[in-house]
Amino acid sequence: MRAWIVENQRPMTERPMRFVELPAPVAEGTQVRIRVTACGICRTDAHIAEGDLPLQRRPTIPGHQVVGMVDQVGDKVTRHAVGDRVGTAWIGGACGSCAECLDERENYCEQFQGNGWHLAGGYAQYMTVEESFAHSLAGVGLDDVHVAPLMCPGVTACATLRLARVDRGTRVGLFGYGPTAFYSLRLARSEGAEVLVSTRGEERRKLAIREGAVWAGSTERDVMPDKLDAAIVFPASGRLAELALAAVRPGGVVVSAAIDMPGFAVRDYRSNFWGRDFRSLYNVRREDVQCIIRKARSEDLTMPVRVVEPEQAQEVLQQVAAGKFPDLAAVIRW
Repeated sequence: MRAWIVENQRPMTERPMRFVELPAPVAEGTQVRIRVTACGICRTDAHIAEGDLPLQRRPTIPGHQVVGMVDQVGDKVTRHAVGDRVGTAWIGGACGSCAECLDERENYCEQFQGNGWHLAGGYAQYMTVEESFAHSLAGVGLDDVHVAPLMCPGVTACATLRLARVDRGTRVGLFGYGPTAFYSLRLARSEGAEVLVSTRGEERRKLAIREGAVWAGSTERDVMPDKLDAAIVFPASGRLAELALAAVRPGGVVVSAAIDMPGFAVRDYRSNFWGRDFRSLYNVRREDVQCIIRKARSEDLTMPVRVVEPEQAQEVLQQVAAGKFPDLAAVIRW
């Protein structure tokens, strides 16, 4: 099979990934093998390639926004059959028996395994995954390249809205407007929430208004016009964290969806932090994956994506890592 691998971490400008031929994996026991048809390209893949996240296997195959067909099953598989359309996300494994797993908080399991990090991912024509971490896409009408982003930005949107306690009547602010914020806006509006967006790019602000935001302003120039019940910060920016805290009323909550927050500090505790909750999203749960799949069965979650050939993956990931990718999302079509 053809696959992208990372053996030695270095900056994306130095092209840390190699496009190679490898033997296709074999499904064993409770594993299923997925013939990958689409895999989203994510900034986290660059974190792995560049070394912001340490390699958990060498070499590794990145990719965790995966859609495909089951084409082989292990001899103990009971949940899936050959021909099933499935998706898999960042969470690819957990112990299943610790206190966190038993409390449906498997994202905190000490044996958490991430697809494309601890486990070989979807930048390949085939991948294997434990059957309980492969999710049926029966009833989802979107085609594979539009389902793939649901497996990360969509899952993350469900998780962050849950942490932010967003429901009908909530006034929620989104700081940054990339693919996860796009889905967050769609889902928050479907719950009856009022959404305001603060982001740098004018085109992204226009898109947010078209998608139903009641206000979209510049992060550099504008202040949220109303106090928020909740806010979600998507970019890895400590400065944005305090801006979001300042925009939220006492009793409200701010959620960070970033895996890093350089420069994070609260300089005015009394005015901007006192009485607010600050939460950070730590991995995701299978229930978060099921959440977005349920939504996709009943709601229009189509997002503009750029479809790329497998050979283009490293070039596109370089643009994503540099913040120069102009579109909302990119998806490899195998």
